[in-house]
This record gives sequence, structure tokens and C-alpha cells, in this order.
Amino acid sequence: VLLRINVSPAVGEYQLRQFGGLADYDRVLITDEHDLPIAEDSVFWIDNLDTSQPHDYVVKRLSKGLNSLSIAVSKVSTSV
Repeated sequence: VLLRINVSPAVGEYQLRQFGGLADYDRVLITDEHDLPIAEDSVFWIDNLDTSQPHDYVVKRLSKGLNSLSIAVSKVSTSV
């Protein structure tokens, strides 16, 4: 699924509280769409958008707010 989403560098005080002290993530994705087909362990291509290559991030936690969905993702090392 092609998705346009805000990708932020992470690990600030706000993100730590937002995800309940979860510290093993590298970036936060933020969108106002709540009905996306995303779950924990979903995969993303963020640094390399070539989907014929292995994914480079995996979802660690979702945080649904009233007006937004925040997604904590962690960088992974995958091989072809």
C-alpha cells in the first residue's frame, strides 16, 4: 500500500510517554488516517522506497489518539 505519512526522527521525551516508555524504536510515523491496514509487526520501506528490496522498518507499537495515529517503527537489517 502506497502511503504518504509524516516520518519523524524519534526519541524525545514526548515520544517516550506516548508509547508508554517503549525505547526500542527509531522513528515515529504520524497520520490522521485511523483506518489504515497497519498492525504491530507490519513492515515499511522508509529509507529505501524500492519495494523489490527487503523492508527496512517494522512496526513496534501503535498509539491512537482522537485526531491522529502514531506508529513507532524500528530499523531492521534484512537480506535478499
